Amino acid sequence: MARYSRLGFAAAFQHVGLAYLAADQGDETQARHWLAATRDDIGSLRLSMIELDIEMCEAWLARKRDESSLDELHRAFATARRDARLASCWWTRPMLAELCAVALEADIEVAHVTRIVRAHGLSAPQRYRHLASWPWQIRLHLTGRVRTLVDDEQLAADGARGARPLELVHALASLGGRARASVLADLLWPDAEGDAAMDAFKTTLSRARRRLGIGGALPLVDGQLSLAPSVVWCDVVELTTLDRRAAAADVDTQQRRYADEAIIALYGGELLPDETRRWASDARRRLRDRWLRAVMRRGDALADAGRHAAAATVFEGALELAPGTEPLYRWAMAAHLLAGTPEAGLLLFERCCLELPDAPVRVPDAATESIHEALTVAARAI
Repeated sequence: MARYSRLGFAAAFQHVGLAYLAADQGDETQARHWLAATRDDIGSLRLSMIELDIEMCEAWLARKRDESSLDELHRAFATARRDARLASCWWTRPMLAELCAVALEADIEVAHVTRIVRAHGLSAPQRYRHLASWPWQIRLHLTGRVRTLVDDEQLAADGARGARPLELVHALASLGGRARASVLADLLWPDAEGDAAMDAFKTTLSRARRRLGIGGALPLVDGQLSLAPSVVWCDVVELTTLDRRAAAADVDTQQRRYADEAIIALYGGELLPDETRRWASDARRRLRDRWLRAVMRRGDALADAGRHAAAATVFEGALELAPGTEPLYRWAMAAHLLAGTPEAGLLLFERCCLELPDAPVRVPDAATESIHEALTVAARAI
């Protein structure tokens, strides 16, 4: 019996390897042929290592065939957790990185998937760089509640002097994660004379690197400082990247939807809400405009598909982060009008009148008033 077990394992090991080779080459038919042969090889033998290899290969094939398919991924990572498996000689780094990213995005076996990522030192695939759930060494959350986390531990406040190094990091992030040292020096020390601004920049950069404590996080090359993309995740940088991706002329509808939904999910509120200097206010406005464009695109796409109630939900969700934003009220009211729920639209109009920014007279603009009139007529007709 032991001899048969050894023979079964040897054949299964070879055949599952051929299945992975075929999958990497995009030949699903041949890959499934070898997976079936592997199952025949192991028969009734309990070869958990081979069984997990089969499940991971099936998850990879399912991912290639249909990106919305998650059942196979659930099974594979549940088995990996059960058996405390972190590696296999057949799991290639690109395959494993993508499957781990998909699992983290879908909240599948997060703790064990995180252990796999760290065990292999995997880098997030470009498409999934926006995932805050990827085990980044440094995470900068600068919209809404501002947080800096190093290895999942939040950096504690360190007094006024200790705040300056993080201000440098925040300013760099607000400029897209890459900027000339001279630009940052002028932004943060506008009143300094001569070389004083650059001297202050160099001193503060050194302190920022020590504060973060992760080597290579803030490389300065040829006078340009950047957030190292392999080490640092920042919501501002990823929101900006996603906006460019969504706005690209050649992007397809599915990619634009994915990017817009990711932008909406990532935006936590105003950028650096307690920072009053002009560089922050300018960056705050740019980022807010990008977020609003994503909200509008997503709502319009839902409305074009006849899903007006879903469009209203998108706009009303955005209002929780930006109360008093009249275009959002107008879009939500229009969505309720088309959804046949004018009473909800009228309630939004009342809220809009209360939340508009202070002005000599708090009066909605003509476009909002026009939708309000249409909602009133529709409500009377019910």
